[in-house]
Order: sequence, then structure tokens, then C-alpha cells
Amino acid sequence: MSKFKVEQRIVEIYDTRFGGQPGQLPTVIVPCLFNSGMKEVQDHKTGSFDKDRVKHHLSRVDKISEKTGSPFVVDIMATTPEAIIKYIGFVSEELNDLPFFFDGVDPKTRIAAAQYIESSGLQDRAVWNSLTLATTKEEFGALTEHGVKNAILQAFDRRDPSPKGSLAALTKNGLLDNSKEAHLENVLIDIAVLDIPSMGASSEALALVKNELGIPVGCAPANATYLWKSKRTDLLKKNFGSCHAAACALMQFSGANYVVMGPIRGATRIFKTCAMTDAVIAYAAIAKGIRPLTKTHPIYKIF
Repeated sequence: MSKFKVEQRIVEIYDTRFGGQPGQLPTVIVPCLFNSGMKEVQDHKTGSFDKDRVKHHLSRVDKISEKTGSPFVVDIMATTPEAIIKYIGFVSEELNDLPFFFDGVDPKTRIAAAQYIESSGLQDRAVWNSLTLATTKEEFGALTEHGVKNAILQAFDRRDPSPKGSLAALTKNGLLDNSKEAHLENVLIDIAVLDIPSMGASSEALALVKNELGIPVGCAPANATYLWKSKRTDLLKKNFGSCHAAACALMQFSGANYVVMGPIRGATRIFKTCAMTDAVIAYAAIAKGIRPLTKTHPIYKIF
């Protein structure tokens, strides 16, 4: 990994830090909860789910995070206002020392989440995932009205999906300006990952945005790998785990400050892979005079 040419900001959201030069901070791992294929969800419309099983998953992730030194936040996914309110209430109590991402399928669900977050005093912990070029004025208004402080900006323009198009979505097409007008205190950038072949362009875009803006950047390699898995190719019958872990590591080597890893049930494998990758990156950075900023960095935990 090379040192990025511009100063790299560190964004701190409820004691979880994102950003910095490669090797300074470990990659934040983002497991997904309540996604469409999660067996523990009994009814996605009402938001009913097996609390004991989800608590088990959260406990397992907390332990592997402690063991590897890889920090985490969860991405709450929901299809209705009723469901997202239940999910946020549960996660905010179970992981009461961590921030969380929230992701609704439509504006109505996302705005309901913002209203609940305000009424529950969770503005410091909640991260809107995400604001795009298609985000409505109503949603931007809700950010300000309900005091949402943190959001992810998706650097993607369907008219120009190239790395330069990703940068332009932020700088020329209004996403960064709109986030300032909404009085957001912290922003993270998301580089779209559409499918496996496009991951090369995504990694290029990730490095370009970090080099130009210095804002913490991440992505969701799971979007590509799970789409590939859904095609049920013979190659993936027994090897999906290794391919998925490799995709996450690829983005780390491109400079990702966080990776959305997909369903939480695969967390153990991904945490170990990402911790190893972070340690490799940190070792190379130390030789360049850049040292980890935390004593719990994976380079100190796993070797």
C-alpha cells in the first residue's frame, strides 16, 4: 500500500474511528442484519424476528472483534417503517456502545427511521446508509429536521460508472454540497460495487476518491459476491467463502476504511481475513514511518 497524497481525515462516530492513511487504523467490518435472506427474521413486513438467535450472532461477532482487533458496526436493513423501528430499538440496546448503519428500501422507511432516531436520542450513533444522486429533497429535509448527524454518500452515477464518474458524483453533481446543506457532522463515502468484473474499477475509484478528497471511503464487496453466488455456478458450491473473503481483502488493499461484508452469519471467516490483511498493510506502513494509532490494531493482536 502507498501513502495517499492528501491528508486522510479520521471520522469518529461514537468512539468508532474510520479513515487515516493505510496502516493507521484497522478496517471497520460491517455485517448486515435483517437482510432478505436472514432466516432469523420471521416477518420482514412487521419486523418480527428470533431475538435469541440474533443476540447469539451479535455476541459471536463481538468476541471475534475483540480477538482480532477488527472493529465493527452493523448495517440494519429493513423494508417497512414498522420493521426498521423495531430493529433499531433492538440493536441500539444490544450494542449500546457502538454506532450502527440503517438502510431502508424506500424513502418512507428511511424517514421513519430518522424520526425514531431523533425521539430516542440516537443521533450520535446512527449513520444513514446512504445518500445518492437519486435521494429526494424530502429525505434531505428529514436529515435536517430530525438532527441526523452521520451519513454515507454513495459515489455512483449511472450515467458515468467510471472511477472519474464516482468522484464527479461527489464533487460536481452535488452530493458533498447537499450533505453540507443538511448540516451533517460526519460523512463516509461508499464506492458502488456492482458485480465481480467491475470490482477492478471499484477499487480504482476507491483509491481515486481517497487521493483527491481524503474522506474515509468504503464499499460493499458483498453486493458482488452474493450476486455471483445467486447464479449457483459449480465453482462456488464449496468455495464461496474463500472467494468472498478475497473480495473483501482486495478492497482493503485498495484503501477501504470499511467493508460491508454481507450476512452476519459469515462474520468469523471475514473478520479473520480482514484482520490478517490489516496486519500486512500495517507492517508495510511501519516501514514507511506510519504507525498504527491504536494498541488493539490486528498487527498486535493476531501474531
